[in-house]
Order: sequence, then structure tokens, then C-alpha cells
Amino acid sequence: MNRIQIEHIIRTASQISDDAEIVVVGSQAEARGQHMRRPPKLTSHQQKEARRQRAEGATLKELAKSYNVGRAMISRLVP
Repeated sequence: MNRIQIEHIIRTASQISDDAEIVVVGSQAEARGQHMRRPPKLTSHQQKEARRQRAEGATLKELAKSYNVGRAMISRLVP
């Protein structure tokens, strides 16, 4: 069962019970085009700069320390 089906079931149940107070969490934000996720630790400019420095030979450890993030965060940046 996917999310849309679950929302439909919840809305149908609220109509049957005449309870208009049931709200599906997240659907309002998604309707506005917003995403419910964590903001990125690095700005797009910082990501570009880290990629450039990595290409020039900086180590993951050095970059992670300079941006105050973990090495895994730096390694996930796609070149």
C-alpha cells in the first residue's frame, strides 16, 4: 500500500465519521511544493569549492575539518 492509498483511506474514514479534524501530516507541505527534509550542511557554493579542492588533491580529512562536517559528507559530494 502506497502513501496516496493510505491518505485516501484516512480521508474516507474521516468522511464516514464526520470528523473534519483528521490531517495527513506532510501532505500540506507537499501540496505547496515544499520538501520535508533536513537542510544541507554545506551551501551549494561550499560544495563546489570542496569539489574543486578535492580535485586539487586535498584529503577528505582536511576538507571535513575545514567545513566542520564528517569525512563521509565530503566523500558523498559527486565530482
